[in-house]
Amino acid sequence: MPPAPGAHDGPVVGHQAHLRAIDAVREATTAGKGGLLAIAGPAGTGKTELARSAMAQAVEAGFVAAWSSCRIDGGSPPLSPWPEILSQLGVEAGAALLDRRASTGVDPERFKRFRAVAASLARASEHAPAIVVLDDAHEAGTEVLVLARCVARAARQAHVLVVVAYREPADDTGELAGALRDLAAEGTVLTLQPRDEGANGGSPRPEGPPDGQAGPERFAELQGATVEMSLSVARAWVDGYAYESAADLLRWTVDSHERRGENVPPRLMVELALAEARAGRLRAARDSFRRAADVATSQARPDVEVLAESAIGLGGIWVLEHREPPAMEQFHRLLRHAQDALGDRRYDLRLRIAVRAAAEAVYAGTGSVGAVRAAVEQVRANADRNAIAESLSLLHHTLLGPEFADERLELANELVDVASAAGDSVLLLMGELWRTVDLFLLGDPAAETSLAELREHAEVLRVRAVRFVVAAFDVMLALRQGRVEDAELAAAQCLKTGLEVGDADAPNYYGAQLLAVRWLQGRSDEILPVARDLAHSVGLVALDRAYQAAHAALAADAGPAHAPEAQRVLDRLLAGGLAALTSSSNWLVTFFTTTEAAALLGDAAAAAGMYEALLPYARLPVMASIGVVCFGSVERSLGVAARAARRTDEAVGHLERAVEACARLGNRPVEEMSRADLAITLIARNEPGDPERAAGLLAQATGALRALGLEARAARVEDEAERART
Repeated sequence: MPPAPGAHDGPVVGHQAHLRAIDAVREATTAGKGGLLAIAGPAGTGKTELARSAMAQAVEAGFVAAWSSCRIDGGSPPLSPWPEILSQLGVEAGAALLDRRASTGVDPERFKRFRAVAASLARASEHAPAIVVLDDAHEAGTEVLVLARCVARAARQAHVLVVVAYREPADDTGELAGALRDLAAEGTVLTLQPRDEGANGGSPRPEGPPDGQAGPERFAELQGATVEMSLSVARAWVDGYAYESAADLLRWTVDSHERRGENVPPRLMVELALAEARAGRLRAARDSFRRAADVATSQARPDVEVLAESAIGLGGIWVLEHREPPAMEQFHRLLRHAQDALGDRRYDLRLRIAVRAAAEAVYAGTGSVGAVRAAVEQVRANADRNAIAESLSLLHHTLLGPEFADERLELANELVDVASAAGDSVLLLMGELWRTVDLFLLGDPAAETSLAELREHAEVLRVRAVRFVVAAFDVMLALRQGRVEDAELAAAQCLKTGLEVGDADAPNYYGAQLLAVRWLQGRSDEILPVARDLAHSVGLVALDRAYQAAHAALAADAGPAHAPEAQRVLDRLLAGGLAALTSSSNWLVTFFTTTEAAALLGDAAAAAGMYEALLPYARLPVMASIGVVCFGSVERSLGVAARAARRTDEAVGHLERAVEACARLGNRPVEEMSRADLAITLIARNEPGDPERAAGLLAQATGALRALGLEARAARVEDEAERART
C-alpha cells in the first residue's frame, strides 16, 4: 500500500543536502512558482523515503497532498494513477477529462485535455498549495509521464509541486528512458547514490523489480525472438506510441535471424521498415524498405503485397526523398515493378502507388498537380482512411506554391481529421506539421502556438523526422527575432540532426539558413563561393531555381566587382521568361532574390516583371520551402521592384506596408531593412517633407540594425542612402 499523505517514519538520514533542495522548491511553490522535483537513483537508495519526507514536510506547511504508485494492474483505469491523484485532491473535473474508456484509436484531443487537467489542478491550488507524488515512475506508461510534464509546466505559475521518484531504466536508449529524461528536464533533479548498509539503521528496502529489467533486446531474447511474438509486442508498442522501441525490437529480431543463418521473413522485414519510418528514422527506413523488397522478390513465390508495401514505403514521408539519379531511378523502377506484379490484386495498394508516382512526377517536372488530385480522388472513393490520410499528405506536399496558400490549410485540417479517425498517430502528426507549415506560410499569428503543440507532440511520440523540422522552424524564428548568431549555431545543430535522420533536404535547409545569415550580416562576398556551389547541387528539385536566384542576388550584393557575374546569372535565370520560373515551394524566395538582384543591377525591365508577378501575393511572407527561412513580407519586394522600375509613389506605399507587415511577423531585421528602403525611396522621390521623414526613418533603421549586431548591413544602408542623395 502507498504511504498515507503525511505519513513519515522519522528523520531521513544521509540526505541533508537533498532536504535543503526540497525546502527551496517547496518555498518557491508556496510563493506561486511551483514545478517538478525528480528523485532518481538505483533501487534501495531511499527515493521513496525521500519523497515521503518531502510530502510530510509539505503537509506540515499547509499543503494538500496526493500520493500514488505507478505500479498498476490490468484492471486499472486509463492513465493510472492520475485519476486517483486528482480525486484525492478533489479535482473531479480533471479526473473526468481523463476518462478514455470509451475512446478508440488515436485521441487527437489528448494534449488539449492534458493541458486542461493541468490548468484545473493549478486553479485548485489557488485555495491551498498542493503536492503530488508519483512513486515508481519507471513503471509508468509514456502518456502518464506526458501528463506529468503538462502539469509540471502549468505548475511553474501555480502553487503545485510535482514529485516524481524513479529508477533510471537499464536500457537508456528506450522509449521510457527518453520520456523520463524529458520529464526530468522540466525541473530540479536529485540523483541518489547507493548507501552503505546500516546508514539508516539497516539495509534499505528494495523498491520494485530489480535493476536490469528487460529492454527491447533482452525481451526478444527471453522470448526466443519468435517472429510472431516480436511482431505482436512491436504492434502493441506502436499502439502505445513507443515507435523507437518497436523498431529496436524488430531490428534485433531481424539480426537474430541473420546471426542464426536463417532467412528473414518478408513480413518481418517490411514491419521493421514501417516501424523505423514511424520513428522518423528516414535513412534506416529507406534501407529496410529496400531490403524488404529484395527479400519479397527472392522468395520462390514472390510476396507481391510486401513488394508493393516496400515500394510505397521507400518513398518516405515526403515527396522526392531520393535525389541522386541512380537512387531515383531505382525507386521509380521499383514502383513500376510493384504495380505490374500486383496485377488485378489489392486495388488499394495500386491506388497508393499511383498517388505516390503522380506526386513524384510533379517534383521531377514531368507531372501535374491535377494528376495528383485525380489519383487522390480514386483513393478517397476506394481505399481505407490510412490510405486517404497518406494520399492527402502527399497531395499537400505538391501544393506548396503560393497560388495554393488558401487551399492548403483546409487540406491539412482534413488530414488531421482522417488520420484521427484512422487511428494513425504518425499521420495525425503529419497533419499537424502541415497545418503549422500552412500557418507560417500564411503569416498567421497562430503559427507559433501551432508550433508549440507540434513540438510537444513530436517529443512525446519521439518522431525524429518531425523533430528535425521543428528545429528548422526554431532557426527561422531566431533569425526573425534578430538573434543571428544564435540562429547560425542552431542551424549547424539542425543540419546534424537532419543528417542523422536522413532527411534529403537537410543540406539544402542549412544552405538557405547560412545564406540568409550572411546576407543579413552584409557578408555576401564571403558566402558567394558557397552560393555558386549550391546553385549546381545535384540535390536540388528539378523545378527549383531559388539557389540560382540567390547566387545572382548575393553576387550583386557583394559589390561592383561581382556585378558582371550577377548579371550573367540573372540573364540565364530569365532567359526563358518569367513563365519558365514555374511554381514550387521556393517560388516566392526565387522572385524575392531575383528582385534583389535586378534592383541592385539597375535592371528596370526585370524589376517591372517581378513586380507584376509578385503583386497577387502581397499579403504573404516570403518563406523558403516549408518555412525554414523568412525574408519578411512580399510587400518589401514589391517596394524594391517598384522603386527599381521608377514607380516611386507605388514603392513608398508598398514599403510602408512592408514595415507594418514585418512588425506583425516579428521579423526585426527585415522590418528595419524595409524601414531603411522606405527612407531611401523617400530620398529618391524628394517631395516636400520626404527628406525630413527619411532622415528619421534612416536613423531609426540603422540604429536598430546595429543594436542587432548587423553593423555591415547598417553601413550598406547608409552608403545607399548617400548615393540616393547624390
